[in-house]
Amino acid sequence: MKKLTKIAAAVLSLATICSFAGCRRNDSEQSVDSGKLQLYVKYYNGGFGDEWLRKLGSEFEAMYDGYDFGGGKVGVQIVPEYTRGQLTGPSSTKGNRNNVYLLENIDYYSYVSEGSFLDITETVNANAVTGLDKKETGKTIVQKIPAAYDEFLNVGGKYYALPLFETSINLNYDIDLFKQKCLYFAAGKTAEDFTEEDFKNEDKVSGLFVGDASEAKAFGPDGEENTADDGLPATYKDFRALTIQMKIVGVTPFVWNGDETGYLTGLINDMWANNEGAEQMKLNFTFDGNAETIVDTINSDGSVTLKPSTKIDSTNYKLLQRQKGKLDALEFAKLLLDDGTGNKNSRNYFGKSFDSGFSNVIAQKYFLDPDGNGIGDSPIGFLVDGGWWYNEAKVSGRNIGILPLPKTDASKIGTPNTKVSDRSSLIFISSETSVELQPVAKAFVSFLQSDYALRVYTEYTNTFRAMEYDLTDDILAKMSSYGKSVYETRKSAGTVVLPWTPISATARKNASLLSYRTYGFSVNSQENNPLVYFKDHSGATVKSYFEAICEYRQVKDDN
Repeated sequence: MKKLTKIAAAVLSLATICSFAGCRRNDSEQSVDSGKLQLYVKYYNGGFGDEWLRKLGSEFEAMYDGYDFGGGKVGVQIVPEYTRGQLTGPSSTKGNRNNVYLLENIDYYSYVSEGSFLDITETVNANAVTGLDKKETGKTIVQKIPAAYDEFLNVGGKYYALPLFETSINLNYDIDLFKQKCLYFAAGKTAEDFTEEDFKNEDKVSGLFVGDASEAKAFGPDGEENTADDGLPATYKDFRALTIQMKIVGVTPFVWNGDETGYLTGLINDMWANNEGAEQMKLNFTFDGNAETIVDTINSDGSVTLKPSTKIDSTNYKLLQRQKGKLDALEFAKLLLDDGTGNKNSRNYFGKSFDSGFSNVIAQKYFLDPDGNGIGDSPIGFLVDGGWWYNEAKVSGRNIGILPLPKTDASKIGTPNTKVSDRSSLIFISSETSVELQPVAKAFVSFLQSDYALRVYTEYTNTFRAMEYDLTDDILAKMSSYGKSVYETRKSAGTVVLPWTPISATARKNASLLSYRTYGFSVNSQENNPLVYFKDHSGATVKSYFEAICEYRQVKDDN
């Protein structure tokens, strides 16, 4: 990097504020070294932890070891504020000491319009920094940004932030428990032709599954043999049969936390997206394009009639509330609660899952340690939680995977997967950063986008940054089974991850409507969670709930 100039004023200012001997940041307990140039970094330290960022921060400091900035400043010191606190709005960057931010749930366009973010277009269009005066070859940073994220971040050719992490709410399952209890579909077996009477016949259900985990297994939802999803439920009917078989062999199918039911909404949003596919689901973030899956009528036998292809724009975007993929996702939500057989043992979830005091941490403990929590006779098969949970729970030595979501029916087996990343997160530089410090801040942000840094993030968190990159064999060899499952899910052929963010001008004007917690499943200002709704309204059907959503959103066909 070229030697920075005009640093003396900034140096004197920092030296006046703090001296090496006595100044500490209360949140980090780190002494400020007055002999170095300080870069203040704010990170929302949630379930992903900060080990990855501390490692990369130390390596960035090492790049500048001995570098003379002039004015008595030699080297860079990253001063961390790695706490859960957030900014409260665009004006909250004013007078804030932090320079680089890594935060969740930031309204990108509001901050940009207020001038709170530094323009980093030049940095984004260049190759990532890998050392002092060193950069990657090959892809530039902008070429690593997934297309859906690029549409969101690109403001007339300008970039003011980069995406941080991506994660969806998943069905996390205990692979060893599945092997022990033989919860895999045997080769050639499926419940697709099952009748209601068949589902009530335990012998017939059990006949779908292997007698030993080493036996040949059915193709999973990808429709291919010898892949990671072999033996897992390929369709909704298979999934229903699995929940029944779990209870036959003494396994409680699901647990989730009742403290933050947004996790449940996130899972059903993911199923909605997977049912719709990327092109049709994306309409919800653009309000622009041709809708092909709008439900016109729901027939008495449960089948539906779709509207002809309909152009969606600012006048009729509420029609998207009638997407068939959402209707089908409600079927899935109902199945998470109950297997539909009407038997006394038909409930699918652990009894405390809706208790407000049953937190995500407690749910994780029940899933990971059934014996220690008094449920050893009925261990839990699936934990509903976000990709961060594995790192949050400090899991070690466990064989945990992510269940690929089943398809609605056999005709959809092998179709591409679509997921949504609903926890929007950004990396940006405050426009309050001094001119003298901006090159260092930009270099740090650039370094975090290097393939090396992206891989470090995944190695430490078992999740993905919202960028395009591959893991090396040596990193994969060190990763947990869960991390490998995340990688396989993310990199499987045809998988598209859509950020839950408004892209077009029309969608941005309606951004308050687009909250992932409330957009798809609200029937009033209080009831917006699909599983809670079905639990609280025992007589509700998928059709009645779907129509209640549309009525609340005042869906009208004005064409």
